[in-house]
Amino acid sequence: MTRSATFGRPVVAVDIGNSAAKWSVRQPDSRATSIQRVSIKSHGWPGEIIRDVLSGHCPTMPADVLWRIATVSSPARLQLIDSLQRRFSPESIRTIAWRNVPIKPLVRYPDRLGIDRLLAGWKATRIYPGQSVVVVDAGSAITVDSVGPASEFHGGVILPGLSLQFESLGRGTDALPLLDSREAAEQSIELAVPAIDTVSAIRSGILWGTAGAIDRLIQMTQANGAENTDHTGAAKVILTGGDSARLSSLLKSPHTVSPCLVLDALLDDAILDEPILDEPILNDSQDPCARSSD
Repeated sequence: MTRSATFGRPVVAVDIGNSAAKWSVRQPDSRATSIQRVSIKSHGWPGEIIRDVLSGHCPTMPADVLWRIATVSSPARLQLIDSLQRRFSPESIRTIAWRNVPIKPLVRYPDRLGIDRLLAGWKATRIYPGQSVVVVDAGSAITVDSVGPASEFHGGVILPGLSLQFESLGRGTDALPLLDSREAAEQSIELAVPAIDTVSAIRSGILWGTAGAIDRLIQMTQANGAENTDHTGAAKVILTGGDSARLSSLLKSPHTVSPCLVLDALLDDAILDEPILDEPILNDSQDPCARSSD
């Protein structure tokens, strides 16, 4: 599908993660609406997205709506597509796969790579063209990925996100409380070290520990890609994802915050216009991230 095919049509970008779906609508005049969010564990969540799009953004021309979907959850993808096909033609529904993203994935198994990581990495190269970028995506899982100046994805690392860490401590121990991750990560809460009560100790340990791990991983990623840096001597760093705002204030590494890189990528028509690159073939010695970045 070319840019001419999308011109004058509303585009709905849907980013389905492990726990929630986020969406935004780009109107024909290129205005993008505010980002909405719904839990994919809630009953009838696909209907909520469709109702919002049709009632608030595209009430007079539903047949013209073009849907672009990126997901790391196959069951959720099937749920959404099943609901969409009852209202929209199959030609208007596009699931974005790795081959649709104009970035060269230098990993062993591109088809196993999370599409959110590729989309965020590619969009980062659109923000900083010709420069190396470290993309930190802070969602249910946190990824720290390396993208080269010629739009090549070099792989990265994955660690548990804030919500998984809070849940793991609460459910995996007898004495520690299960904290609500959103409340526990509130920016207004002081993160004392040493903490003098259990709840504060959990908060400080997870938040400071996660920030420290990210800072260290950024340094290691920048050092490994030192030959492809800007004039400051370090790759640019972009922080994105649902917990990006909370972690931003705790990081020492210079960075910019772009909370919704994946949605921004889905709304960018260049994702469908630029040529799809051939799959690279790597041997074990060339693989920068092996199975960890499947």
